[in-house]
Amino acid sequence: MVLPPTIKDIMSIYLDNGVSQDKSEVLTHLFLHYPLVDKSIHDELKQAILKFGGFNSWHEGYGVLLEEVNELWEEIKSKESDANKIYKEAIQVSAMALEIALYAALEVNK
Repeated sequence: MVLPPTIKDIMSIYLDNGVSQDKSEVLTHLFLHYPLVDKSIHDELKQAILKFGGFNSWHEGYGVLLEEVNELWEEIKSKESDANKIYKEAIQVSAMALEIALYAALEVNK
């Protein structure tokens, strides 16, 4: 299986070829190319909240997040893993982590 380049690989290409000498600038440039990821996370979170009503407790949020992380790990370990399935699972992990962060932000900013 050929793996796609990592963020570290892409940063090295930018830095080694003189595109930029600033790692922060390279990351900013890379992140601008991934609005689909951000939209996918928000869409997943919205669907989950509409379907399940949001977490009832921190413990429930942690349990759901852990379940999603385990599903991602199973997909990564699979001999037939593919980027589409890994992307889907990673989006679900991100959405559940974002939901926990949003609830925490609401609590902190009361």
